[in-house]
Parts: sequence; C-alpha cells; structure tokens
Amino acid sequence: MKIYLDTNVFDILTKNDYRREDTEILFSEIENNKYEAYYSPTVVDEIFRTSDEGQMCKLKKTLEEKVLQKRCVVPIRISSNELTKILKLVDAYTYISKKEINTSRGKRLIWTKSIFSKLGSQAEDRIHIATAVINRMDAFVTWNTREYIKRHDIKNWINEVNIKLGYSKIEFYSPTQVIKL
Repeated sequence: MKIYLDTNVFDILTKNDYRREDTEILFSEIENNKYEAYYSPTVVDEIFRTSDEGQMCKLKKTLEEKVLQKRCVVPIRISSNELTKILKLVDAYTYISKKEINTSRGKRLIWTKSIFSKLGSQAEDRIHIATAVINRMDAFVTWNTREYIKRHDIKNWINEVNIKLGYSKIEFYSPTQVIKL
C-alpha cells in the first residue's frame, strides 16, 4: 500500500506523546517494506517554518534519519504539470461551486465554500491531500483524526471531488489504524 505521511506523523516522533509508540511501529513496518511511504516538499516547508527553533531541529533530525539515512520514506518530486493539477484540486476542495448573481453593478461571480474550507483547515492540509491524490497514494496518514478520520462528511467531500475530477478515492488513517490493517 502506498501511503502519504502528513507532517504531524514526523512531529509525533519528536515528542513524549501517547501516539509515539504507534508511530514508531508504523516506521518500523515501513522500514520492513510493509508500506511504501512518501512525503512532499510541503512537509519540509512546514518543518522549516516551525517557530520553535528547538522543535525545528528535532523535526529536521527526524526527517534526516527516516529519509536520508534509512531511506524508508521517499520524497515526492513535483513537476510543474503536477503542481498545476494540485492547485486545481486544492481549489476544488475549497469551493463547491461558483454562481453568477445579478447585482446593481451587473453580473457578479460568487463562490460557495465547501464544508472542508469552512472548518478553517489550513491551505497546507489541502495541498498535502491533493499531492497524495495526484501521486496515486492509497492512503493519507495523519494524526489530525478530528478533521479527517472521524469526519465522514469531509472524507466523502474530498473523495467526491476526486472522482468528479477523474482521480481515485483516498483513504484516511491514523498511524494506529495503519498498523492494525
């Protein structure tokens, strides 16, 4: 199974957190080739924008260990063509539809926001998901369980958009769920 790792999966490895053990088990399974794991430039960008210098150093060290030394997580290279597709998909996740309305100044185009964007999720989250979809990942692995795993309306909306635009559905799992598959 091809899985995309969200930034927070790397982040948990740097903390004394109840989720760390399952995350370490997941990385062990990745190292043993049970899963093909990937990350994108957005992960690296988020790590370098971490405001806490100490946390940024821990994250860089974790990424270096998992990616450069053990080579168990593969970076996704994004071409300009793929970037265009990602941005279109991000827009599709953000807006349900555009509608033309008549105003006193003439016709105006308005956008109806999707439930996904109304939750206030970050643009980076939509970029992560779109990158995973464009690169044909089977699953998006994240610790954002409240937003993506427990919210069936969000998952359904994302997969509805994916199908409408000719892409495959993607599953959403926490590391705990992945190691139980």
